[in-house]
Amino acid sequence: MHLTDRDKNVYNTFLATSRSINNKPFSLRKKFDNLDDKTYIIIKKLSSFFNKYNNIKITDFFTAPYVYYGKDEYIDLQYFTTPKAIRCYSLYIKQREIADPDNDKIIMYCKEAASFIYKFCIQENLTLNEYKTHIEGTIPIVLLHLKEHKINFYTIHALNCEKTINRVDKDILYFIIENINNTIITTRNNFQKSIKLKHTMKKAFTIIEEKLLQNKKTTIK
Repeated sequence: MHLTDRDKNVYNTFLATSRSINNKPFSLRKKFDNLDDKTYIIIKKLSSFFNKYNNIKITDFFTAPYVYYGKDEYIDLQYFTTPKAIRCYSLYIKQREIADPDNDKIIMYCKEAASFIYKFCIQENLTLNEYKTHIEGTIPIVLLHLKEHKINFYTIHALNCEKTINRVDKDILYFIIENINNTIITTRNNFQKSIKLKHTMKKAFTIIEEKLLQNKKTTIK
């Protein structure tokens, strides 16, 4: 039985998440030679799933049920191959989208989103303003990144690019992201009331735009 490094990472992420969420110590598995057949098949199935849906963060997927069922609940590896696990993850992400914007974890997710945008813009040689209106095919890139959970709704508000999304046909918009208008309204109100997140994202995007403009000048030369 052969496991790739990614396969092993899937198992160790499950192990780390299930232990750390309850503040319990853990050690990553280094040897997989004596792995039983059942666990091997589950790991391979999960690894294939994450390869297919590479927008899903593995840690988030393994964290989701502990948020809904309680930290003390024991959740085995096989559970994560079921439709129930996928529904739980979906609920977890939706709830996180509208969570308190000044929560430390939400601020961390937004910082990660800003970092992703910076790297994407460097790769595509875009400024931040160009990113806001950039179209891939017929869909704004911010909307595609939102669907893929590369960025979140609070990032959209920090970028002030709702207008770009609103130009998309409503039927297409709702097909891409279910119930998007209600989520936009809720998160916009939350963001406007925020203190820490607004300040953090304004500072981050000011620095990012300066770097991207400099990169643009360097590339033109």
